[in-house]
Amino acid sequence: MDRPVSIDFEGGYSDDDATLASNIARLLDLGIVGINFEDRVVKGKGRYSVDRQAGRITAVRKAAERKGVPLFINARTDVFLGNGNDVGETLQRGKAYAAAGASGYFVPGVLTPDQIGRITAGVPIPVNVMVMEGVPSNDELAKLRIARISYGAIPYAQAMDSLRDKAGKMIS
Repeated sequence: MDRPVSIDFEGGYSDDDATLASNIARLLDLGIVGINFEDRVVKGKGRYSVDRQAGRITAVRKAAERKGVPLFINARTDVFLGNGNDVGETLQRGKAYAAAGASGYFVPGVLTPDQIGRITAGVPIPVNVMVMEGVPSNDELAKLRIARISYGAIPYAQAMDSLRDKAGKMIS
């Protein structure tokens, strides 16, 4: 592969660590070098416990090491997406995920400079956030030591809204 490719691995498509490791191995065979990996239970409710998700990250890291690939694991937590805004839990998860082998920590939904600053100061791996209404400017995020920003599905949703509006005007 000529260019590094990272994918959204969601929750790994399995609750079973052996299947999770097999899924990662298949991706690595395709040349994938990075993943986003969520702590939200996909097709379920809530998030995995801190210890369970750390174990899942460890399973992914070990699978990558067996293949000799320095996989970038961007561990995503959904603490701030419809689950409150507990900075303490976010810090606990970030530290545990880093210790388990995560390369970066993605905290979509966090909004305030105070919360962002506390998280970047307390988590030992690069932190990234999602740009959404209420998030500080990119310049302010850089000052808060945010390593990466994501726009997620927001540009797609805006484009679809615009297309829908324009199509509606043409029909009227």
